[in-house]
Amino acid sequence: MASLMDAIGAKTQVIIVGDVDQLPSVGPGRVLSGMIESGMLPVSRLRTLHRQAGETMINVNAKRINAGEPIKVDNTLKTDFWFVPEEDKDKIPGVMVQVCRRIPETFGFTLDGIQILCPQKKGRIGTMEVSKALRPVLNPNGKPISGLVYEVGDRVIQLRNNYDLEIFNGDIGKVRGLSKDKECLVVELEDVHAARIVNIPLADLEDLQLAHALTVHKSQGSEFPCVIMPVHTTNHIMLQHNLLYTAVTRARKMIVLVGALKGVNTAIRTLDSSTRWSNLEKFIVDGVFIQTRRGPSSRLNVGSEMQPRWLKASEACAHISVSRNTLKRMLREGLVGERTPGGHCRVDRESLDAFFERGSEKALAIVRSLRQ
Repeated sequence: MASLMDAIGAKTQVIIVGDVDQLPSVGPGRVLSGMIESGMLPVSRLRTLHRQAGETMINVNAKRINAGEPIKVDNTLKTDFWFVPEEDKDKIPGVMVQVCRRIPETFGFTLDGIQILCPQKKGRIGTMEVSKALRPVLNPNGKPISGLVYEVGDRVIQLRNNYDLEIFNGDIGKVRGLSKDKECLVVELEDVHAARIVNIPLADLEDLQLAHALTVHKSQGSEFPCVIMPVHTTNHIMLQHNLLYTAVTRARKMIVLVGALKGVNTAIRTLDSSTRWSNLEKFIVDGVFIQTRRGPSSRLNVGSEMQPRWLKASEACAHISVSRNTLKRMLREGLVGERTPGGHCRVDRESLDAFFERGSEKALAIVRSLRQ
C-alpha cells in the first residue's frame, strides 16, 4: 500500500474496494479497517450480496454469521445452503467424497464447478489430506505424468508471482500434460475472458500446488458455483466468524458444510482473536486533518468549484508557528475549525490566521497556556 501511494500522483483519485468483514491480510497490518476507522475518509457500504440473487439462504446465513447468530438450515432440494452432520473428523473426508459424487447428478453442477475450501492446510481435514481423498472423484480420468506428482486434469494453483510467465499468486488452472520437449508442464489457466495455456518449466514447479482443496485464505477474491467446506472443532484455532463468512460468500449457487454443528457455532461466536496493533488511523488523522485552500495557480478544474488540499500536520504547524502537540490540543479543544462526523477538527488557513491575528487578550492567554 505504501508503494502504491508513493507511485500515484497528487491529482489521482483513489477508490479502495474491499470487504472489512472478510479475513485480514496474511501479512502484518490492517489497512482497510484502519482507513475506515480513522473517520477521515468517505465510506460507502454495500449491504447486499450480489453474488447471489435476492434473499437466498447463502445471503441470509452470511448476514447471520456476521451478526453472530446461528445459521438456518433447510436441507431440501430447493435450498442453496446445506449442512451435512458428521462428528468424527476421520470420517469427514469420506462423507465429502459422497457429497461430491451426488452433487453433479442431483443439482447439475459439473465437477469443475465444485471447489473444496478448508480452514487450514494440515490435519485430517486440511487441504493436503482432503485433496488426496477427493482427487479420484474430482479428476476421475486423471493420467499419471511420469516423474511428477501431478496427473492430467489435476486442478493446480500458483503460489508465487512469476512475471516472466505472467502467472501470479492465486492463479488456478488445469494440468494438460508435458510439453513436447518434456521440459515444461502445460497448464491451462482459468481467465476472466478466456482460458490460456502456459508452459511452466519443471524447475519452477515448486511454486505450483494441487488445488482440489484450497484454504479459505487462498480463496479470497475468487468465487465458485459450488463450495464444500469441512468444519470441525479439531480446527478450533482457525474457527472464527470472518473465516466462515468468507467461505460461505465464495459460493455463487450452493454451499455445503460438512462436519460438526458445534464447530460451526464456535466459528460464529468467535471474533478474530489475533489483535493487530496499527498506528495507521493515527497517521491518517495526523497527516490529513489540516485543510487549506489551494491558490489560483494550483486550482483543480472540477466543475466550477475549487478543490481543497490536505496538508501534513507538520506543514500546518510551521505555518502558524506552534508545536505539533499544541495544534492537536487546539483542534481537540475546539478552539479553531469545526467537528467532523469522524470526531476530528478540520481548519483552513484563513481560520488559523484569524485566530492568531485577532490579538485579543483571550487569544493570547489561550496560546500562552497551551505553550506552557
